[in-house]
Amino acid sequence: MGDVVRLNEKKIVKERVSEKIYKILLKDILNGKFLSGDKLPPERVLAEQFEVHRNSVREALKKLEMTGIISIKHGDGATVKNVDDGNVLLLESILSDKDNITPKILHDLLLLRMMIEPVAARETAINVSEREFSDFLQVLNHEKKYLNIPNEFYKYDFMFHSLIMKFSNNLILQLVINSVKDIYTSYTKIFFSLPEVTEYVYKIHCDIVEAIKNRDEILAENLMKILLEHGEEKLLKMLNGG
Repeated sequence: MGDVVRLNEKKIVKERVSEKIYKILLKDILNGKFLSGDKLPPERVLAEQFEVHRNSVREALKKLEMTGIISIKHGDGATVKNVDDGNVLLLESILSDKDNITPKILHDLLLLRMMIEPVAARETAINVSEREFSDFLQVLNHEKKYLNIPNEFYKYDFMFHSLIMKFSNNLILQLVINSVKDIYTSYTKIFFSLPEVTEYVYKIHCDIVEAIKNRDEILAENLMKILLEHGEEKLLKMLNGG
């Protein structure tokens, strides 16, 4: 039958065992169950806990080590490091699973957007070509069509912000928004459930596109700040039960 991890009475097939263990231990570290300097349980103990072979545990620990948040020394086991010692692999793992998004991480993500998207809007106003600009008009047409259908509108909202990053002519910014797509869209689904939000966002998107058309980089930057501040305020209020 092969290895299984027993979690909520569900069995996970062998090829997914090490990944499942990795995610469980990662979540425990992110949630503070294990702090910097703590020792993780030995491989033997983890294998007994998850009812798997030690090889599966070893693979999970090796992946954790690759993220930079644990160190493994022969004869000394696995020691937890500071989460901020992590690398791009850790970021990818966090952003690939909504369950990893703590209020602090969500706040940090919103702050990151506030830091980079206004700059991207400014750069797009400077760099976008006429052919590229037509992509914005297509997105706005779709947004207008789905103003009263939030479950469709959020898809084009993401496209809009993706175009802002793409046409800023900065590859890193495009990769950043691609990496947060799953988390971004999962929260914007909540955000656009507010009836007044879609119309407001659509109007600001139109204003930003007009500023880009006119090559007014300062206005494009300022409008993006206004849009993101509005989004952060509404979303955090919703998540806090407001």
